[in-house]
Amino acid sequence: MAEAIPAALWPRVSAAFDAALALPGGERDAWVAQLPREIASPLRALLQAHDSEARLPPLETATALASAGQHIGPYRLIERIGEGGMAEVWGAEQVGGPMAGRRVALKLPRPGQRLSERLADERALLIGLEHPHIARLYDAGAEGGQPWLALEWVAGEPINQALAGRPQRARLIAFLQVLDAVRHAHARLVLHADIKPGNILVDADGRVKLLDFGIARLLHTAGPRAFTPGLAAPEQQRGEPLTVAA
Repeated sequence: MAEAIPAALWPRVSAAFDAALALPGGERDAWVAQLPREIASPLRALLQAHDSEARLPPLETATALASAGQHIGPYRLIERIGEGGMAEVWGAEQVGGPMAGRRVALKLPRPGQRLSERLADERALLIGLEHPHIARLYDAGAEGGQPWLALEWVAGEPINQALAGRPQRARLIAFLQVLDAVRHAHARLVLHADIKPGNILVDADGRVKLLDFGIARLLHTAGPRAFTPGLAAPEQQRGEPLTVAA
């Protein structure tokens, strides 16, 4: 485990990390070598973690898990709206029953016991989260051995795109909504562990929704060794225990 970095050095290390990532790979080592040792040493550890395989799995090129028009549970798949190494997310429509026609985001984990267990963990965490700025869990189940989660459909854009060019007041209101959603999760001992623009959507009315608790965990418990490079907290990249500060 990397040595803890003194708080006073974090601004300099953070700035150096951003600068190093902007350099071509062939120039990075020489640039880091000319930095003061107290900056260069932790910076190398961060860059090594960033370049390692200990991150969110790469997008797989395997055959898609499902296809448009397919029925999974009480839902009909319409279009795939997201995919990654851990799961696919489909826009789907509920068929039959009193909620027929309701649009949902249907999350399907890729094959493997570990990923199915992660989906079960995500379901357990979401059950305890009821907040206007967190996408709600509607339903869960399995179809032919394929587990799924039905989540609130959010029509919006990532927060950095949605707020580009917007007045400062609109940006601050959205930011406060994000903080309130995260506060709600932390009050229930839930760490999201992957807060980034793509997981914070803003709709046309400026309402924020925090999404994707796929690598979330309870405070003081271990979670998957996964993170989004360049956006995860340094201690998460180093594999250290996470707190609400992360």
